[in-house]
Amino acid sequence: MKDLAAQCGVTTRAVSAWEKGDTEPRAAVRRRIAEVLDFPETFFMREHVPELRAEAVSFRALTAMTARERDQALAAGSMAFELGSWLFRHFDGPPVDVPAYENTSAESAADMVRAAWSLGDRPIRNVIHLLEAHGVRVFSLVEGTRRLDAFATWHDHAPYVFLNTTKSAELGRFDLAHELGHLVMHQGTETIRNRAFEGEADRFGGALLMPASGVYARAPRRATLDYVMREKHYWGVPAMAYVYRLHELRILSEWHYRSYCIELTKQGFRQNEPDGGPNESSLLFHKIFALLKEVHVSRRDVARELGFHDRELDQLVFGLTLGALQGGSEHSPPVRNHLRPVT
Repeated sequence: MKDLAAQCGVTTRAVSAWEKGDTEPRAAVRRRIAEVLDFPETFFMREHVPELRAEAVSFRALTAMTARERDQALAAGSMAFELGSWLFRHFDGPPVDVPAYENTSAESAADMVRAAWSLGDRPIRNVIHLLEAHGVRVFSLVEGTRRLDAFATWHDHAPYVFLNTTKSAELGRFDLAHELGHLVMHQGTETIRNRAFEGEADRFGGALLMPASGVYARAPRRATLDYVMREKHYWGVPAMAYVYRLHELRILSEWHYRSYCIELTKQGFRQNEPDGGPNESSLLFHKIFALLKEVHVSRRDVARELGFHDRELDQLVFGLTLGALQGGSEHSPPVRNHLRPVT
């Protein structure tokens, strides 16, 4: 606040009054604010901005976050709420179909989600597409929040998940499954920032991506490290997560589990997947922006209406190839279109 006041040539008391809504800056000062903060002036003139509260978010390691990182993540979430509301005023997306299994073990909750979504015991080929097909709005974490893994929350009865897209595909898939665990098991809680809940969400993610029946059906008499490396590709999961799952299902002994963890750590698999596959991206947003292009509505049009920069919109929707959408009239209104879940 002190830095902003100094760069805008006003007092900190004036900035505080703006944030509280007691006063509004003069036109010349508004222009200076937009210049200093590098945001369109119209962004600061919005009458209503949805607020994302910290207690409503599944931040995984809140104690490791700085206040700046927390506030940046919350601000990015609020912007995603605005973008999501705009998009789904113009398009009918898949209905929300996220079951609630509170007071249920993580293993049972994951099995019931697989049954409800008709997944059987097969690998989930694309987790983002699966979540989108069931009404979950998946956005990318923006610059400044990339130290986070992911987080989830609800807004206007719609589930939102925010994903760090700079991580490997396998780690991202597990993060998505983890956040789905929060949405499924912790819907009725006032806050989901709870150490016990994080453990439950981890167990849910492992059971969802690696169902016990499927893992048992493929398990050999002795699971070697070479077998682990083959199977982690089959299930599309991090190597460390697969080893933990084998131990959890008593396929690996405690000694083998610890030995494999040590070896995988030496090979760089604790923080990354050196042999990872391509990252997943949003199919829903790709379809929406393709339809907007057909009626000559560019990403710049959408960003301008929301008071965003193009780059903010791009970051929130995974940096999809929206560059080709900039052409055409800037005044054509979007048409309403029906989008169907894709399996």
